[in-house]
Amino acid sequence: MTITYPGGPNLEAERAKFSSPNVSVHSITPAENKAVLQASFNDVTKLSTAEAFRTLIVRRQAVPGGERLRVIVRNPKPSPSPNVTAVGSIAVTLPGPVTSANRGAERHGNQVVWRIPIADLAAHRFTKLSVRYAVAGA
Repeated sequence: MTITYPGGPNLEAERAKFSSPNVSVHSITPAENKAVLQASFNDVTKLSTAEAFRTLIVRRQAVPGGERLRVIVRNPKPSPSPNVTAVGSIAVTLPGPVTSANRGAERHGNQVVWRIPIADLAAHRFTKLSVRYAVAGA
């Protein structure tokens, strides 16, 4: 998984926030007022075991022809941020070809990329991401 976000200056503190027994951080690279995180996980539904992902609810379910992942990003204190122009991205590589995704996500084979304005995340109590992908034998 690759996430680009407005990162902090302390990369070791960032690494600790994104790490857990279920989430392995491979790298965090600073880049022009943001950070790029490369990480992997052993069970996507346990991402919230890492402090930085505590606001996520991740569900995986079988659907005809494959599986669907639904991610809900919770924001307990939404507030409009009209002056924030940064855009974050979330790229996930799945075990099969992506067949559909919401929010205008880019699809490339078995990878999906969402580009989400940070102001949208700040302004809404919930942001929903959903992707369907094919699974062999499903």
